[in-house]
Amino acid sequence: MGIDAGESVQLTLLDTVGNSDCFAHERRISLEAEMRTLRKRYGPASVVSGSLLLKSSKVNLWTHALTKRRDERVRVSTDQFGIPVRYSRSERSTYDSGRYEITRVIDQWRSSTWSWGKIAEVDAYRVMTEPDGTFELHRIGSEWRLRAMAD
Repeated sequence: MGIDAGESVQLTLLDTVGNSDCFAHERRISLEAEMRTLRKRYGPASVVSGSLLLKSSKVNLWTHALTKRRDERVRVSTDQFGIPVRYSRSERSTYDSGRYEITRVIDQWRSSTWSWGKIAEVDAYRVMTEPDGTFELHRIGSEWRLRAMAD
């Protein structure tokens, strides 16, 4: 097969920068075809997609992976549209307490969750703050919670 020779055929399936004449959907189709070939030759469990190994969660967005999960009540100030502009953490936090100015809302979404026998609407915001940090803030009713942060 030429694996030891370092053939470039294998590398083009994953090359996102140097191969400008190949679009993402073409790479995906080529990769899926190669995976089918390997599974046919070596068995269905020979190649496993990495996305199957990690259970999806709202914290694992494509915008920026937040690796520390929290569930901490915070105080949030919003603008006239309800978008957070700053927040402060409680004094009892194991991390530094203080006031964070939100410099950018990276992403926002709405979801529903089952809580205490009823459905609760959750407004979630992925934000960047000053001092630099990436955090995920959730508004459930009138309460704000810090749910995740980058390390």
